[in-house]
Amino acid sequence: MASIAPFKQTGADDRARFFTPALWRQRREHIFDLLKRFKPGSVIDYGCGEGSVISFLITCNDEPPITRLAGLDISSEALSECKDRCKPNSNDFNNLRERPLKVELFRGSVDSPSQQLLGFDAIVSSEVIEHLYPETLEKFPTVVFGIYRSPLVIISTPNAEFNVLFPQLNYLQPNATFRDDDHKFEWTRAEFQEWCQINCDKYGYDVEYSGVGKTPKEEDRHLGFCTQFAVFKRKDVSPKLPNSEFREHEVVADFEFPWFNKQVTDSDRMDCILNYAKYMPPVSTSVPEAWPIFKIEAFWGLLKVRQYNRTLQNFLDFILTPSRNGGKLSLQDDAHFILHQIPEKLITAFDKKRPEY
Repeated sequence: MASIAPFKQTGADDRARFFTPALWRQRREHIFDLLKRFKPGSVIDYGCGEGSVISFLITCNDEPPITRLAGLDISSEALSECKDRCKPNSNDFNNLRERPLKVELFRGSVDSPSQQLLGFDAIVSSEVIEHLYPETLEKFPTVVFGIYRSPLVIISTPNAEFNVLFPQLNYLQPNATFRDDDHKFEWTRAEFQEWCQINCDKYGYDVEYSGVGKTPKEEDRHLGFCTQFAVFKRKDVSPKLPNSEFREHEVVADFEFPWFNKQVTDSDRMDCILNYAKYMPPVSTSVPEAWPIFKIEAFWGLLKVRQYNRTLQNFLDFILTPSRNGGKLSLQDDAHFILHQIPEKLITAFDKKRPEY
């Protein structure tokens, strides 16, 4: 469970207290968990800044199964840093991804729609709306929910009620300040949820709320989370889209990541498993045959296994299909599979009285 370290003055986002894990890390992990849950194939980091979210998603090349990422921001300086974080590096060429990935970065305003950003499965806008001037914030929902209409939209913003735990912010006092000098507002949970519901009703979305950054003190739990999240899911009903003029965003970067696209046969997949099984100690053996039992997670952690199968479901399907694996594999439970032979290098680890092996 996240905790808060002792009081310490700081000008960073965590300000009066440090969270464990750090609040920015909790936000990033929560976004990742939400994307794993909904499994979008394409995601926009809307207001990407220096790229902390989009660069993290680049490294997550298994789940969710993302093959296209886009980042949008108004700041050229921030996008320059984001570009450096997002470009392929030597590791990407030495350890090829299991699936293709295209990453595009655009310079433009979040209140200006562009055909370049149509058709994405999800939009993530983390800690963005509180930086928007009123006229930009007013147009933001129309663009995101009315024009782009991604099936999934994730928005996070500070919870103003939590500021009472940050003494130097002087919450609810005449000299109150925000957590960041660039914030134009900070909403309470009621204010944020009212804004969310208005847009759900107008554009045909459902919404659920969550958050990160919990105080460990029971007496403070009524304040909610430090960062509040809204997860919008588009309904089947599609309201009429508002009339709008599209603008062309400036393309800052366009990367195609190298990936493993070799044609692989089931024989190749089986040989790959047998090769790794020679060196990987089994967790136990089956009864009465004494076949080795391996963790699925351990094999799925091997790059070549992921390359040969692309997705975990494909790997499980191969294990479950005797006609494909030659009857050499079977599933023991959700976490383990059985290899119906003893690999050559592991013979000495089993009953030496079995000369047939």
